[in-house]
Amino acid sequence: MKKPTARAAIPPVVATKRRIDLDHVLIDLDGLPALRTQGAETVPMTARYVMQSSLVAPRPPMAAPLDKDQSYERYQLTMKLHSSEPVTLSAEEIVTTKDAVCAAYGPLIYGQVCDLIDPKG
Repeated sequence: MKKPTARAAIPPVVATKRRIDLDHVLIDLDGLPALRTQGAETVPMTARYVMQSSLVAPRPPMAAPLDKDQSYERYQLTMKLHSSEPVTLSAEEIVTTKDAVCAAYGPLIYGQVCDLIDPKG
């Protein structure tokens, strides 16, 4: 009987940056574009809109307040999302964005944003 050979442990590949298509349109449960109002119009809800609006939204009453550095980091990230297409996000920016979207939206929108910006979770 042949002895099993020891295999070197292969460390998981961890992406430190990820390029994101911010114009990706999110969908509803029926597979149709999720919609939002913009003035008098109804427009598709994009990842850019959800991520930006989440980052600048006021914190929920039960959430710990952001300190001045965290607030400024969110502002800088929002400006990065606003001005770039597509954008490359660092691991830290992905975590910050996921936290903000989770606080501002329900599971349907949050899940799609997670799949887009951090598909391995």
